[in-house]
Amino acid sequence: MTSDYEDGWFRAMLKTGLGHLGSVSFDGQGPCARVKLTQSSGRILVFEQSIAAIHERIAIDEETRHAMWPDFSLAAASVALLSIHVEEALKTAAAAQINTLSITDGSVTVSLLQPADLQLS
Repeated sequence: MTSDYEDGWFRAMLKTGLGHLGSVSFDGQGPCARVKLTQSSGRILVFEQSIAAIHERIAIDEETRHAMWPDFSLAAASVALLSIHVEEALKTAAAAQINTLSITDGSVTVSLLQPADLQLS
């Protein structure tokens, strides 16, 4: 996204935008914190990227924002699109065998990483 990263504001945006997929929490403070999504089943998924990297990668253009979410800010529309990609990734994955979400160009992928690979603080 083109706007400057603001930790508290962006955390609130993620909690609101991803809340329908589970409880959103954060490991760590500041831009290096990891975003965790705890689903009602108890499964915990962690984004591979830090919160600042997520902010950086979830860009949406003004034309798409206006067409899909005309009443949303550019930032809110970007989080809404992230939510759609996360939901699609979770639907296509083998439910019990994933613990990591990763933002790639234009989508979100899911995978199984060992706890040491996640490097949580």
